Amino acid sequence: MKNLARGSYKCCMCNKKFNSKLPLTPSKCGRKLGVNSHKICPDCWWNKFAIEDANHKCPGCPPEHKKSKSSGTPEIIDLLSSISSS
Repeated sequence: MKNLARGSYKCCMCNKKFNSKLPLTPSKCGRKLGVNSHKICPDCWWNKFAIEDANHKCPGCPPEHKKSKSSGTPEIIDLLSSISSS
């Protein structure tokens, strides 16, 4: 096993600094951002994040906005018809 260096991190829930060899990170955030993923301190993880019926999305990632669906067909503009022939 590798010798893991302790790191200093800032909790994305309470903004407190904490030290950890293996900081806790939401799984989707960890897969998406890798080593740059958001970290959660043990107090927030066990008392706020990992409890039943809690929202388990990463609190540090921006919320995902659904793309608006446009209705109808796109408008086609004929640029050639607007050119007057001399």
